[in-house]
Amino acid sequence: MINRLIIGISILSMAFIGAKERRDYVINSCSQFIIKGTTNIHKFSCSFDESTLSNDTFSITFENVYGQIQLQDAIIELPVKYFDCGLQAMNKDLRELLQADENPNIVVEVTDLHLPTNNDLLQSISANTNVTIASVTNNYNIEGKAFKSGNDITYTGNLHINLTDFQIEPPRKALGIIKVQDEFVVTVSLAISQVKF
Repeated sequence: MINRLIIGISILSMAFIGAKERRDYVINSCSQFIIKGTTNIHKFSCSFDESTLSNDTFSITFENVYGQIQLQDAIIELPVKYFDCGLQAMNKDLRELLQADENPNIVVEVTDLHLPTNNDLLQSISANTNVTIASVTNNYNIEGKAFKSGNDITYTGNLHINLTDFQIEPPRKALGIIKVQDEFVVTVSLAISQVKF
């Protein structure tokens, strides 16, 4: 389910706290996750169904160690079945490509964040991230930006992946005429709010 990873990426990028701390957050339904790909003849995109985003409260533990945020429980699971490519046939192709029957979720874990030395409202952050697709895990350093307004945080960033890194062979369709390119881009636009009891 969509929960803790994005919470960590966004809100923690604004925190400059030395002690280990656990906080509660809620993900706003305007958040977006889009998988973008190309073939040799056209481009395509598959958007995550925002209606599946939960308004439940989630918790994450973090600790700032000299500008590096170390995270615990910063994990997100994105069910592949909730990505909509616009056509049922394309939805089916995406699920087959990512082996959703055997591995229904894209799993992302952020282990730490690197923060800049300033504390601007808009700042760049770098996230050390483990991504698991089709039971294969790869490590990425994701660059993004976070904007803070009151208790609200908006995070934007792009993750570039290659299918072959996950032991997935880019497929061919229509008797081999249409070939899916190896590189996919996952675009994230996340809005969250800190919950104060």
